[in-house]
Amino acid sequence: MDPRGCASRGPIGSPNVLGAWSAAARPRPSKWHRQPHIDRALVILRYQQAGWTSFDIAELLGLRKRQAQNIRSLLDLSAPIIAAIDDSDDPDDPDDHCSATHGLVLGQLARRYPDLDVEQWVTTINRDQLSVTQLRRAVHKAHKPTERPRLGSIFSETATDRDGGCTTSTL
Repeated sequence: MDPRGCASRGPIGSPNVLGAWSAAARPRPSKWHRQPHIDRALVILRYQQAGWTSFDIAELLGLRKRQAQNIRSLLDLSAPIIAAIDDSDDPDDPDDHCSATHGLVLGQLARRYPDLDVEQWVTTINRDQLSVTQLRRAVHKAHKPTERPRLGSIFSETATDRDGGCTTSTL
């Protein structure tokens, strides 16, 4: 309960049960969007730990639910990716081109290709200023299988049925 006798809905600058905001606790979306991505992810994590739902957090912070989930998922990435995203928020360094979207895509690609050298790709993103699409294409091209997969046809003359030895040519 707060001093006025109203039950509070959440821990950090939240509306009371009736949905009324105090002037000091009202979030300021213009300032919120200028915060570094990792800091925003830590705020979302804190709200989740306090028991808030994804929908309530997104509404509070002026985001769509999917945006809040994507920002929160930045904390699940590996340390080199988090460092690259955190560095890209620095306005004094124009050479850092690795955005939060680049980080999410690198995380997806690292799960798909376990031998992916993340630090090398972060360097490539910053050096060549790759877009997210260019990054995906480059990683897929670098990890393209060297040999084509063997595909058999069910209509070939040599295909046989496993249990009876019946060939497709006798059908």
